Amino acid sequence: MIPIVSIFNSVACLITVAIFAHLWRSYKIRGNENIKLFSFFYFFEALFLFFIAIPGIVLMDEALIAYAASLSYFFLYAALAYASRIPLIVNMKTRKRLFTTIIALGVLIFFASILYSSPAIRVNADPYYFYIVQEEGLLRTLIGLIPFIVGISIIVAFIAEGKKGSQEGDVHITHKSYIIAFGFFILVCAASLNFFLPPRPLSFLAASITSIVGWLTILSGIVRLKRSL
Repeated sequence: MIPIVSIFNSVACLITVAIFAHLWRSYKIRGNENIKLFSFFYFFEALFLFFIAIPGIVLMDEALIAYAASLSYFFLYAALAYASRIPLIVNMKTRKRLFTTIIALGVLIFFASILYSSPAIRVNADPYYFYIVQEEGLLRTLIGLIPFIVGISIIVAFIAEGKKGSQEGDVHITHKSYIIAFGFFILVCAASLNFFLPPRPLSFLAASITSIVGWLTILSGIVRLKRSL
């Protein structure tokens, strides 16, 4: 049988790895701190997807698959933490506090998920199969709600940065910020699809495609940033 959802996530993982490699090379050439932070965002997104995708292909133990999913949540929070440090409209002290808070929440969610999650459930839909990780009601709500709130906050910060750029007549900052904000909005939509749609292959495919569009949209905003350096 074909581990269809793991294949979707593996493709998404490869795309984020490729974007990370591209941005890291650019950072090494230009030395721009924002490009470095974006590269770390994609790096941890890749790790998140890796621990969601690969265990469903190589492991047969449902408990180990659930533990891998718990670890993936921490990497998701790490990605969001690095993203929260990027908008220049937020002062450095606040960005550092946000970073520390999000990392701490990621550690908390990781340990809570380890303690309270049940073994993954294998769902067979011939010729496909995939795994569902079951969390307790409150834990599931927190896993979905906290990234949503952080994502919305990042979107608002980039929109504010774009407005400031517009007021100052800086076209590059304005366009870059609005494009990146739109990319994060698409990622929030993808996360919502994963959270609200029933666990079926087409639902996971829709979420994966939406995520890929979001990552590429953010990348297009970063390209505009590089052109302005």
